[in-house]
Amino acid sequence: MTIGKGWIIGFVLLFALSLAGNLFAGGLILGRHFFQPSRPGLEATAQRFIETVPEAARPIIRRHLRDNAIEIALQLRQIRQARQYVAEVVGRPTLDDKALTDAFAQLRARTTALQELIHKALAQAIEEMPANVRTEWQARWRGGGGWFRRR
Repeated sequence: MTIGKGWIIGFVLLFALSLAGNLFAGGLILGRHFFQPSRPGLEATAQRFIETVPEAARPIIRRHLRDNAIEIALQLRQIRQARQYVAEVVGRPTLDDKALTDAFAQLRARTTALQELIHKALAQAIEEMPANVRTEWQARWRGGGGWFRRR
């Protein structure tokens, strides 16, 4: 039994379409995993923070955070790795105090690096804001209410 040329071309075409579809879907999944700058929990936290600043400041802050999104994502990845290391040390059969202290120091350093990056982006955003917007923001944050205050 011989297979005609048309069947072979059809099979190759279907195979190529299937492969292209799988590569596209895989690219989307990998792209979201590796290049999406935030996770839902982080997005909710960022949104709660942004809601505490004056309406006029929000687009400026979002732009500066978005401009730093790749570096923020990298810092978040490093924090996750540091947390995994803490978990690994905690889970060892015998607790090693020095290793635990070092693991927490690494986590603290990663967290500090992220805070410094975000604070730098916020400082750049604040520099662009008119004085009246900064004054409104100051009034909202005065007294320690800041973004931790429930509305």
